[in-house]
Amino acid sequence: VGEAFEALFPDRLEEEAHRLAEHFQEALILDKAQHYFTMAGDQALRLYANTEAIEHYGKALALARDNGPGEQLMRLYERLGRTYEMSNRYDDAIKMYREMRELSAERDAPVLKLQALLAEATIRSTFTDKFDGKLGRQLTNEALALAQELGDPRAEAKAYWNLSLLGTYTDRDVNETIAYGEQAAAIARRHQLPEELAFALHDLGRPYVMAGRLADGEVALEEAAQLWRRLGRANMLADNRTTLAENFGLQGDLQKALLLLEEALNISRQSSNYWGQGYDQVTMAPMIFEIGRVNQALAACEEGIAAAERASFAAPQVYGRVHMALSYAQLGDLERAFKIIHETENVLETLDLSTFKNLPQLGLAYLYVLSGSLEEARMLLPDKIDPLELSQSEPILYSLAVITRPLLNLKLGQYSETLAAVERALEQARENGLVITLPELQLLQAKTLLGLKRPDEAADVLANAANQARTFGIKHTRVPILALLSQLDRQRGNDAAAAAAQQEAQSSAAYIAAHISDQALRDKFMDTDNVRMLYGRTA
Repeated sequence: VGEAFEALFPDRLEEEAHRLAEHFQEALILDKAQHYFTMAGDQALRLYANTEAIEHYGKALALARDNGPGEQLMRLYERLGRTYEMSNRYDDAIKMYREMRELSAERDAPVLKLQALLAEATIRSTFTDKFDGKLGRQLTNEALALAQELGDPRAEAKAYWNLSLLGTYTDRDVNETIAYGEQAAAIARRHQLPEELAFALHDLGRPYVMAGRLADGEVALEEAAQLWRRLGRANMLADNRTTLAENFGLQGDLQKALLLLEEALNISRQSSNYWGQGYDQVTMAPMIFEIGRVNQALAACEEGIAAAERASFAAPQVYGRVHMALSYAQLGDLERAFKIIHETENVLETLDLSTFKNLPQLGLAYLYVLSGSLEEARMLLPDKIDPLELSQSEPILYSLAVITRPLLNLKLGQYSETLAAVERALEQARENGLVITLPELQLLQAKTLLGLKRPDEAADVLANAANQARTFGIKHTRVPILALLSQLDRQRGNDAAAAAAQQEAQSSAAYIAAHISDQALRDKFMDTDNVRMLYGRTA
């Protein structure tokens, strides 16, 4: 039956591959059965039918274990393992990769062991709930040595790429991280390996940003995007657009960043890619919040967290909640903010993400500062925070690390120390192109100058901050900037300038309030100190 169908309908073999496989298996023509089960798995995978793909690949693998040569067996293990990963079945994938290593010992097949080491190392090196930096590094180093021994450039490039990932998502030196990524890219170029080159370039984007090399990050990500399109890898193209959007967001180009994020989210939704949806929505939420669209920002956080949970993608589950907490705090609902931060701490108990463990701690310290619990905030803050080191994992980390300590010092009345810290942060942000924090930093600078009895300088700083906020399209931070500028201008007799600043601030506040559908939350926002100041109300 199978052979007759092959002869009569050669143009429908992929469509009917699963039926052909069953026919050939019944006829005990096992090589053809394996071939068509593999074809059926490939067809299902292209249609994002992962459950069916796992079933077909599993049947092909069962036949290949007994009859297939090493190369076919390796390809099937790789495809089935990757499909498990795409289905968030990481335990099944790891179990299978370890089975590969056992089989490699039985068959004296070091290539099979090499692929198994690299496959598990990648799971341990990326933001899944199986992340394990120590084990990931151990497996990768073992794979790298074996790849070099076997003279396998593809595997060697993958190993260097894994080391770059581990550096990005732990606290390794950024220059070492970049060196690993560039080494992976160089090997892939030399041996014309487009997929390995795409991965290496793609994951160089974030460490380049961390090193202040934003232009290099953009070039690497755009070249990777071209490769993902050529390779037909929609999920990686979506991830690429989101990573590039983070780059533009840090540079203050929120319009371009949000366009890229909409593109990424559309791609992720079309392919039922929950990993991508989690990453896309939680990344866009802080940007949407700053331009004043509160409902959309909070919804993006909630939907992004839910998608990340479906995908077992740990990172957005953490920073999505932290951003929600900060948003509620800035809108005046500190009670809800504290509740969400404590929920985030509970989530982290099950995860091994060393860099992200700083995030709830920083967020909680920030909330303590806003609530006036300054000693509690001081106890939580580490002695030294390197914002650039933290920026590799998520821009919200950079912003928190830059702002929290100076804000605490300001509240403690340590004006000289605060001014020095803020000026250092401003210089660093400008040098590295991470200018999105400039308006908030300048607001802190102006408040500190007022504490030092230097109102004219403070007014100049606020005017510059307001211009920056307008350029970036930021409304939320613009409200306190303009409220304070209006107050200063009025005190200095500049009534016309004061009225203009007040009117612009009221317009921004009204826009934000109009985008808060929760009446209780809207009332809390309208009762915050900055908004009350705009309308001449007292607490």
